[in-house]
Amino acid sequence: MGRTCGWMGTILRVDLTAGAITREPFAEKQRMDYIGGYGIGTKLLYDETGPETDPLGPENVLIISSGPLTGTLALGSSRISLMTKSPETGIIGYSSGGGHYAPELKHAGYDAVVIRGKAPQPVYLWIEDDRVELRDARHLWGKTISEAYALLQEQHGTDIRSIGIGPAGENLVRFACTVTDDLRTPGGCGTGCVMGSKNLKAVVVRGSQTIYIADPQRMLELEMDALTSAKTRVRYNESRTYGTTTLIANMGAGGSMPIRNYEYQSESPTYGAKQWGRLKHDYIVDNYPHKWISCFGCPVRCSTWVDLDERFGKYACQSGRPEGGTLLCGTNLEIDNYAAIVAWNELCDQYGIGTFEANAAIGSAISWYEKGIITKEDTEGMELRFGDTDVMFELTHKIARREGLGNTLAEGFVRAGKMLGAPPELIPHGKGRSGDATQSAGDAITQLAYAVSPRGWDHLSGNFNMRLSAGLAAPISRWENIYKREGIPLEPSIPHPGRAVVQIVMEDEMKMANLLGVCVFDGVFKLNCDRPEGDMPYYAEVLSAVTGIHFDPEQLILTAQRFATLQKAYNIRLGLGRKDDQVHIKFRDPRSGPLKGTKFDQEGFDRMLDRYYELHGWDPETGIPRRDTLEELKLKYVADDLEKHGVELGKLGHKYDMSDIPLELRGITD
Repeated sequence: MGRTCGWMGTILRVDLTAGAITREPFAEKQRMDYIGGYGIGTKLLYDETGPETDPLGPENVLIISSGPLTGTLALGSSRISLMTKSPETGIIGYSSGGGHYAPELKHAGYDAVVIRGKAPQPVYLWIEDDRVELRDARHLWGKTISEAYALLQEQHGTDIRSIGIGPAGENLVRFACTVTDDLRTPGGCGTGCVMGSKNLKAVVVRGSQTIYIADPQRMLELEMDALTSAKTRVRYNESRTYGTTTLIANMGAGGSMPIRNYEYQSESPTYGAKQWGRLKHDYIVDNYPHKWISCFGCPVRCSTWVDLDERFGKYACQSGRPEGGTLLCGTNLEIDNYAAIVAWNELCDQYGIGTFEANAAIGSAISWYEKGIITKEDTEGMELRFGDTDVMFELTHKIARREGLGNTLAEGFVRAGKMLGAPPELIPHGKGRSGDATQSAGDAITQLAYAVSPRGWDHLSGNFNMRLSAGLAAPISRWENIYKREGIPLEPSIPHPGRAVVQIVMEDEMKMANLLGVCVFDGVFKLNCDRPEGDMPYYAEVLSAVTGIHFDPEQLILTAQRFATLQKAYNIRLGLGRKDDQVHIKFRDPRSGPLKGTKFDQEGFDRMLDRYYELHGWDPETGIPRRDTLEELKLKYVADDLEKHGVELGKLGHKYDMSDIPLELRGITD
């Protein structure tokens, strides 16, 4: 048998109940059909959990996986993926993070770690190449992320990497996340809560094995070309300097900035450009000390380290710069103090709470307080107000510790709202997940993208708004081609079936990045949105050079579709359907900003959704995949399984056909 290149060829399995550790091959068929990352994670999750699985029970699994490009010279090759049945939403859950953890896991010899069961007492998993052990973590329990990591360094040395949970995960906050040693937070879906339910504090890794490359010279040539190309992109220098913080200016001006718990867009009676101007990319770089840092293998270095000294009073701290999404959590709570948001971001990191989810819980609580749904009796005398940083910090403490009102909010704002008697219109969500960092009212493509996202509303589900990209200096011919061919209006508020084509092209490319283990920020999502060619040809060439196996763009498209359909099938098996791929009332009609006056068009949205389903080969009336689509995508066993669970497979439309979207519209040419 020849040497495996790109992949390490091994899946590590850990049964915490039995204390058993085993290894199995990452089989060639699995690698070819699912590649890695979210792909193999979804396959394992589908096969090993189901409707009967309690997300907080020992039978649930947590899958930590990388991709074949992770840890190589590929741009942005830093990504780790986590999959589980979400305790936050009860459906498929997944999250991704960067930093340096994923390459270390591969250097230890593993493509994925599958964890099930529950340890009788707190433990951590120690991985050092072939040496894998469960070790006592009682001395780490109750510690923050950095406190625990410091103790682990004392024991194992400074060259280790760790992913773990803080007190929020230990206390089973349903939206608790995992956090790496370098404070990267694969957020969303409660992966940290699942770790806490298993009494697992951390997975600690040190590796010394080689990631073999089949054709190193070709790999180097491709990456040098990719780097040269990236440096010509109109957003390259902007991204290196400001990262994602440019979202504040772009979304404020474009009308998608959330204000006052999604009640307004870009401005409210008490918060507008004057306030969010203090959070703009250029303002914060000019007024706050930053040190630029990078994830593994990334030339963009979109992250920075912020050092707030005693001049910043109670907000003094050293922390990673909040991403643009976290700054938008600030606008959603009507906060304009950047130092406060930095310190709050650090607090969330140390507790192990995702900022999006904490923002949803805090913003909802303030809204419910304003409406009289909860009172000072519920808040123990605390007055909840938008714009009050003390409220933001105090509720975060209470949530992480499950104290007072925080104990209810720790159930997630959807459950909390129902428990407290909030009406549905005051619980803005999609599939049980918050509206993320975007107020999508008035933006048809974003509404579609968020509505169909498998894990609930998600800004990384794929969308491309020509209006927001119209200011680019370089041509954007492949997107213009789609818009012209489909007759899509540039005005973002107008729903049009052709937007489903845009959505799927973006989806496929972003999904492939997640399967390969590279950052979407280095691909179509940011740097390459203005280039005429798509990402799939580049991904196919690099994957071929790394693995020594020929991949072509069409093959990767089919793989992305297999992945998308398997995720859909997971939720279908849980009872979800077309009724769940809808737009919450809070995200329909803008009340302020440049899109004010736009009215949500349900019939137009339904036509987009019909087309989206048909392009996937799913029944347009139900959203359920057809049997012939499942079989076309090598998922016959899934079709059989769905029928066994009483699901009537789709009957209408036609099976998936790649030619429905011509390759030239994907930026693929001979």
